[in-house]
Order: sequence, then structure tokens, then C-alpha cells
Amino acid sequence: MASLSRNGITPATIIKGAWSLVLAQTARQSDIIFGNVISGRNVSVPGLENIVGPCVNTVPIRVPFQSDWTALHLLRHLQEQQINNMQYESMGFREIIKNCTTWPDWTNFTTVCQHQNVETKPKINIGDNQYEFSGVGSQEDFADFSVFSMPQDNGLDVEICLIFSLANIGMTKAATNAIFDNLCNTAEDFSRNPDRPLPTPADIIATPRFARDYTSRKATLKSGPSLSTLKKSELLLYTNTLVRAWRQVLGDPSASIGPETSFFDLGGDIMGLAQVLAMLEIEGFKVRLEDLVGCPVLREQVGLLAQFVKTEEEEDFGDEKERKRKDEEAAKTQMAEQMKEIGGLKKALMMAKMMLKSKPKGSRLENVNEAE
Repeated sequence: MASLSRNGITPATIIKGAWSLVLAQTARQSDIIFGNVISGRNVSVPGLENIVGPCVNTVPIRVPFQSDWTALHLLRHLQEQQINNMQYESMGFREIIKNCTTWPDWTNFTTVCQHQNVETKPKINIGDNQYEFSGVGSQEDFADFSVFSMPQDNGLDVEICLIFSLANIGMTKAATNAIFDNLCNTAEDFSRNPDRPLPTPADIIATPRFARDYTSRKATLKSGPSLSTLKKSELLLYTNTLVRAWRQVLGDPSASIGPETSFFDLGGDIMGLAQVLAMLEIEGFKVRLEDLVGCPVLREQVGLLAQFVKTEEEEDFGDEKERKRKDEEAAKTQMAEQMKEIGGLKKALMMAKMMLKSKPKGSRLENVNEAE
């Protein structure tokens, strides 16, 4: 990727600019917002550089495309926006949503950009030994798409990763590959041709839609199985599990929670639901965050837990049937092989008897046969 340092543009800004255009075309929206992961170490807090621990935050980036914009206009808009945002970097994402927008408390960035411009595997010498720091973890987060970029050692190339789950975004693999190719090509084009005109807002809105694919996506049910079909013990188990998790997350042990109570009406938000999700996983219930967000009412979430258990039982039953079928096929194969061996032995015995009968009388073999 070519350098635009002569224009005061950083590689991180080029990646964000490329994703801005790709996201706008994919969503067919000329005014878009996405999350930007920042280090959080640019604010004027005394001793910030000595703080041990993460200071990262995710802040919103807004891009309202204009009819007369070139790529450089877009990149400068992003660069100026980030500079203006630096004094507010310490404001948490939840505070931004609650105090600076009219969005619901559970709002989440569906796409996020992160540029990692520091050494990811630093080394340290202790005595005569050199050690390399590393980490193990998951790249999964709340976003449907995460754009991760990191400069390479040669100072010219930038590695770009697009992280997503086909099961969550409802797109075909071909569509996601096209989005990733478009992102890489756009970043390269911006770095080499910053004066090239961008599509107008009307052109962006008219972009053809990508093919959707929901075959691999589990359906989100508002209530799962009918609650009237559940046993009383099952209904109590699911309800008590959720009420206990809600109260712990909300910090109110005596909160009044009924079947039609919404988690959001009690002051919960998407981060709180993420905590509920973690607690449910500890209890053995595996549901998606998107499902909890889409079903914030207690009755609906009870249905989600019931649906999970039902799906698990059906999958276990299917697995048992498959194992039984394979066992039966193996038994038939073994029986066929045994019958084949028996048939071979019978044939060999008959041939031996025929050979004995063909010998002259008085021969040793015939005498042995007669004795038998």
C-alpha cells in the first residue's frame, strides 16, 4: 500500500476510509456509522503513559458522503474527526450511547475497525534468556464485521483481516469474499489515487444488493416452543435461571421481574445482556447475543432456553440414530465377511474330497478318507 504521509494521512485512516466506502455500498446508505477501536492513551490524564492495563475504547465514526468528494476528502474528514475526538476518548461506549444519542441502550456497532500499530509480540531479556510475549484468545466480538489491520515489518505492506461469522450475518460465502476483496482493492486504490472521485450518495444508494443466505443461520424465535407445552419443572428451571442472572447483572436482588418484563425497561443494555449470556453459558445454555437482544422480555428468553434444549435433544437423538445405523451397517459387513469365509472353507473342503476320490484305490489318502 502506497504511503500518503505527504498528505498527512496515516495507514489507519486509509483502512477506515476504504471500509467507509465498502460499508456504505454494502448497506446502500450514504450516511453511515461504525465503531473505531482506539488505544485511549491520547487524553491528557497525568501518568496515563505509566498505567498498566488496557485503556482501549470503541468510539463512533460517522461518514456522510458528499457529491463532490474525492478519496482525499473522505480521508481528511476521517483524520480531522479522529483528532477532534481525542479529548473525549475516555468517555465509555455506554455513556456515549446513553448521553449523546437517541439510540436505544442496547445499540451496538455492527461493524468495527481496529488498526494495530504496535508490536504484537514484544521480547524481553531475563538473564541469558529471551522471552516473547504472546496471547491466546478469540477474535469474536459483538460486531458482525470486524476489520483488523496491522503494518508489516517492511513498512510498506499492511495486513488486513475481515472477521465475521456466516451464521450471524446471513450472507453467502461468495458475498463476504467479494466484500473483503473490495476492501483490499479500495484501500490500495485510495493510497495510489487519492484524487479519484468517489461515488455520489445517489450512486451509493443504487448499489446492487448482495445475495443473502439464511440457510446456515438458526432462526430466532420470539417464544421458542409454546410455553404451555413445557413441564412445570422445566418452566421453573428456565425462569429461575434467567431471573437470577438478570438480578445479578442489574445489581438489584429484589427487582420485580414478571413474564412480560423487559430487560431494557429495568435499565439493562447490550453490555448487560452480554453478561447474562456469559452466565447462561456457565449454566449450560448456549444462545446468541443477537437472540437475547431481539427477545428482551423474560417470557421470550424462557422460550429461547426451551428452544435450545429441544434442539440439543433432537441433535442428540439424530446422532444416536446415526450411530445405530452405522453399527448395523458394520454388523452386516462383518456378517457378510464371515459368510464369505465360511463359503470359502466349504469350497476348499469339497475340493479336497474330490481330490481324494480321484486317487487310485489303496492310496494312503483314500485310506485316510475312508477311516474318516
